[in-house]
This record gives sequence, C-alpha cells and structure tokens, in this order.
Amino acid sequence: MHDILCGMKGYDLQLVAENGGFDHTDSIGTELAINSLRRGTTFRQLPVRGTRRQDAPRFDRRLRANMRIFAALGQIVRADIRGIFG
Repeated sequence: MHDILCGMKGYDLQLVAENGGFDHTDSIGTELAINSLRRGTTFRQLPVRGTRRQDAPRFDRRLRANMRIFAALGQIVRADIRGIFG
C-alpha cells in the first residue's frame, strides 16, 4: 500500500455503513479510510488512467487539502482521547 489518502478512491458501501456515513469531518475520506484500517480492512491499489486536470482542484491546492487531512486526523485523535478519559 502506498498512500490510501491520495488519488481517486472507491469504497465498499458496507464500509460506509459501518462508519455511519462517508465523512463526518469534511476530510475528503480520511475518516473513513482510518476507521476502516482500524477495523482491519485491507486496501488495494488499482491502476487508473486519466488526464491531467485543466481546472482548479475541487479541494484547493496541496497545502489546503493536506490541512484538511491533518484536521480530520486531529478530530479522530480527540475522539479517541475522549473515549479513553471520558
């Protein structure tokens, strides 16, 4: 596995149901991927052909997209801490 948070993703709908939805943290799928890994889900990379995007990325440039991922990870960690310490 190289980077499950990068590129086009496809998820089994059962994972979405087990997570209670796709995304509660506005994280571009980070929450679903992390929670699925915690449940022992394995991910596969499949080659996909495409063309270079001509317009602006949907989730902004690299810095802003990465900040969204870090924010989602922070929310996951905070939820874990609340679960441990009540």
